[in-house]
Amino acid sequence: MDKNDFMLKLRAGLTGNVTPAEVERLLSYYAEMIADLMEDGVSEQEAVAKMGDPNAIVFEAVDNAHVDKAAQNANDAYAQEQTAAHEQRSEWVPPAYLRKAHRTNWALIILLIVTAPLWGSIGFGILAVLFSIDIAIWCIPFAGGCLAGGLGIGWLMTLFASPLAILGVPFIGITQLGLGLGLIGAALLAGWVTYKFSAVFLKAHMALVHWALAKLNRGKEAWS
Repeated sequence: MDKNDFMLKLRAGLTGNVTPAEVERLLSYYAEMIADLMEDGVSEQEAVAKMGDPNAIVFEAVDNAHVDKAAQNANDAYAQEQTAAHEQRSEWVPPAYLRKAHRTNWALIILLIVTAPLWGSIGFGILAVLFSIDIAIWCIPFAGGCLAGGLGIGWLMTLFASPLAILGVPFIGITQLGLGLGLIGAALLAGWVTYKFSAVFLKAHMALVHWALAKLNRGKEAWS
């Protein structure tokens, strides 16, 4: 089979089964494939044979067209459903009792303004107490960190001062060096304990914050 016979059979099989644009695309594609093979030294008959059976190509193209059409129909149906749902939501009118519930309650607003000094003072006092509790929670790890840092600074001072003391009075220098080793050990221990207990204080802090937010949200729901 030569190139012309192949292209005629392919056109005849595709025409009426796929769109005209798809017919031209496939014809152009296979014509270019055959031309490329012939440029590489393959004979015309061999190049056509490598393309396969024209009927098989037609069946595959028709199947692909049906799949693409079904997918397009599904997408169109989904888009129509979304558009209809959006139109229904935009046209929805809330019932009368909901419109009434959302009206501004001026009496409640005036009452809140008049009693603002009372509930404002109470609210400020509660916030101050919660803030004090939170500060107290973090004072312990802060003190542990300061202790570890102070011990570490003391170790550095003895580390640099002990060689000079050894040159002057060896007994004092050695004693000072031993004291420095004790300080670094105490600093490491204090730092480790502070690090381990920081997780506990962090959990306490988060529990306090969550409790305060829960109370605040419950108050908002009660006033809404």
